[in-house]
Amino acid sequence: MLVPNFIKKKIVYCYAPFNNLLIDQQGQFRICCHNNTYTLGKYPENTPEEIWFGAQRKAITQQFLKGEIPPSCSPCFRFGLNSNSPDSKITHAAKNKNTAFKNYPLQIEFLLDNNCNLNCVMCATNISSSSTTPYVSTEAPVEFSDTFIELITPFLTHGRYFVFSGGEPFLIPQYFTIWEIISKLNPSAGIYVQTNGTILNDTIKDALKKYKIQIGVSVDSIIPETYEKIRKNAVFNKTFENLEYFIRHTESIKNTLTLMTVPMTLNAHEIPQIIEYCNAKHIYFALSILERPIHLALWTWPSQKLKALLEAYNSFTFKEYPHDRIIQKNISSFNYYKELIKKYMDIKTGNESREKDLKKAITEKAFLIKDNLLSIVQEKLTMITPDKNLSQVLTSRFFQLITKMEKKYAGDFNDGYPIHAIFIIKDIALVLQLMTERNDSEIEKTASANIEEFCLLMQTRSYDRILNENNSRI
Repeated sequence: MLVPNFIKKKIVYCYAPFNNLLIDQQGQFRICCHNNTYTLGKYPENTPEEIWFGAQRKAITQQFLKGEIPPSCSPCFRFGLNSNSPDSKITHAAKNKNTAFKNYPLQIEFLLDNNCNLNCVMCATNISSSSTTPYVSTEAPVEFSDTFIELITPFLTHGRYFVFSGGEPFLIPQYFTIWEIISKLNPSAGIYVQTNGTILNDTIKDALKKYKIQIGVSVDSIIPETYEKIRKNAVFNKTFENLEYFIRHTESIKNTLTLMTVPMTLNAHEIPQIIEYCNAKHIYFALSILERPIHLALWTWPSQKLKALLEAYNSFTFKEYPHDRIIQKNISSFNYYKELIKKYMDIKTGNESREKDLKKAITEKAFLIKDNLLSIVQEKLTMITPDKNLSQVLTSRFFQLITKMEKKYAGDFNDGYPIHAIFIIKDIALVLQLMTERNDSEIEKTASANIEEFCLLMQTRSYDRILNENNSRI
């Protein structure tokens, strides 16, 4: 990948593969929350030790040591999740410029369960058990039993900072067990919990005090109507009552609460007011950049709408406190966010001005896939199964699926490109793999969701997301 100018002076572009570990509910070990495609290994097939000190992590650390940016990490630099953000992994991991492969991770992020009481509009069932938005995964959730706790304990004794999310962390029993171990074996380590702030009882209050838990609360609006529209099942007044308790708790342990906000189409114009609220409460404002669901992502907006939003942001002035690090960081976060909106605007301007050429490129790629589809499928199947009979069955099911989808979405693909354009952004191998695990009805639902996502990308002129290129002229 071509290295952006603002990071060319760095020798190692990101230290997360050396210092950071994320464990998700499917047992997948990854280097951070932004890289969803590169897996270090999977528990329980391998132990945490085997995974962390294994070949996959060795390979990606070697790439960074050579001054390369692996393809799976490129979205951080292409889509605004990079070191310009005060809350990025690149920024945080660089504080510990450790490149020794033999060391345990300094930070571990736990996402072990999706148990949650809210049905937030930006979440699906993989994030919240209460969500009504389906999510189809090729990986089943893992049971993190006492065996896992025992195997992860050496990591708990060596880490410096542990992050817990979900789901709703205070509804996940394993976390309480892990906090107890950290408090006994590694009491100087930090414990950070990202909660939706809706649950507060005596058990939670006791845990906050006993383990000196640092708190982040997810709040996307300070207007009741907007807040409850986004965080379905939540009650605004109750959450903000709990928020006051969490603020007092963090002050009691000489820490500062973080208010985590997801900017989206529903709350974009309220971001300055949220920051003002944070400044008044003297708490940190942090961003969680939304990539999906697409219909809520700000990068889908036309360039003129993004321009108007940016102008509104630039017209907003915060009261300056030069020596207040919290307020200065909040303003810095807002300035980064404005840069991100400008990047979205510039990319969309490029998409709009080059629309004819970009649509032509998509059409050509789609017909290339269509004309070679059988050979592509056969090649992908060699990586999935050696069984020739199973390969024939999967091939038949795959082409039957294509035929059904062509009929179902005939009206959506009348702009010169075939439905095969979907495979520009969706790997055929993943579809075939899913077919080995799911019935035709489930496969069709997944295919429909993917096709509708592709159509939305086309409708919103988000061609760069399809062609995997940056059309910004900056």
